[in-house]
Amino acid sequence: MNNEQSKKISIQLSPENLFKLNTLSKQNSVDLSVIVNEALSVYLDQKIPTISKEDPIVHFAASIKEFDDLYKKLT
Repeated sequence: MNNEQSKKISIQLSPENLFKLNTLSKQNSVDLSVIVNEALSVYLDQKIPTISKEDPIVHFAASIKEFDDLYKKLT
């Protein structure tokens, strides 16, 4: 896990998923929360694409290039 402060939550898992999670945790000597956090991050990244801190500048530059004439008309 990274340096961000973690929050404790409570979830319910099917017996099958809990068994798989515990097995994976023991096989890799990794805490359950690390596995769940990694799996959740992958799932959320697929469902909700994020923009990195650098991307807004890249998108802004592309926007200026694409809509330069329109921006000039609006100013």
